[in-house]
Amino acid sequence: MKNYNRIKNITIEYYKVYTYEESQNNKNTITEKELEVSPLLEKLQQLNKKQKNIYSKEGYIALHSIKYNQKTNLWELVFFKERDNFAPFILDKKNGNVRNLILKNDEMISEILCVEYNPKINVFAIQRNIYAFGKKSLENFFASNLNVNFILRPIGKLNKETEKILKKGVVKKFKLHIKNVADKNGEISTPPRYNKHTALCNVINSAMSINSQIINIEFSVGKSSKKIAIQDDDFEVFDDLMENNNVKSLELGIAPDENSTMQITDFIKFRVRDIISIPIIKGQTIEIPKLLEAITKKFKENMYLKDEINEKI
Repeated sequence: MKNYNRIKNITIEYYKVYTYEESQNNKNTITEKELEVSPLLEKLQQLNKKQKNIYSKEGYIALHSIKYNQKTNLWELVFFKERDNFAPFILDKKNGNVRNLILKNDEMISEILCVEYNPKINVFAIQRNIYAFGKKSLENFFASNLNVNFILRPIGKLNKETEKILKKGVVKKFKLHIKNVADKNGEISTPPRYNKHTALCNVINSAMSINSQIINIEFSVGKSSKKIAIQDDDFEVFDDLMENNNVKSLELGIAPDENSTMQITDFIKFRVRDIISIPIIKGQTIEIPKLLEAITKKFKENMYLKDEINEKI
């Protein structure tokens, strides 16, 4: 039996896929529309291994595998990116001996990046890995291999539908980060006070009364069955905070009910994201099937994306 002794937390971000075309009459006019990706992925499957690799500004990127999972109805793509040009040393902590990690010709130290695509709602779920590569390189990969203008737009749900989800769900985490701008004399302008008599507003007002340049407020009930009380008046405060340029982050952790795992959404960045926890064995790599399985589970359960799926049915 494998002894998993570490937990790796990984962020999953969600993106809609678009393309654009220049007007035949006016090249300065660009029309953007959603892109049907499945036919492109089928084409990508047919390319040989050499064609599935590109050199980008972030380094050498290889598409290791691509398939359509008939059980989950999701496309699964696994990429690897060369991490650096030097292999690390291996140190034996018991005796202090050091040896080189010798790579064979054409081998490289690489970082994994897993991607899933739901053709029903035209959404990509992308593993965030700062040591691998980002959205821009993924766009370039598809554009280079498929000769198409490929745009990934982060999904944001900042509207009345979001408010309904918040009211229907359970808030388990609140995080607010404010960076007030000082004038040339170093004076901090007085932040706004809210006249809403709720527990949350009282906390925000108390923090703002200090007139600090940086304000951080965070509280969470973690994995317990408790919840943070959010009242109707708080939503007006959320709207105001999101219009304030000094507010750099407003995160809410929301769950369908008290006993479910929360989803964290930053309403300033307008992005829906999930956190997955993967058990790993110290000194070994992440098991790819377990990583894909965890991404699939979050992808299927995401409250915001469920609404989009229902709209398509």
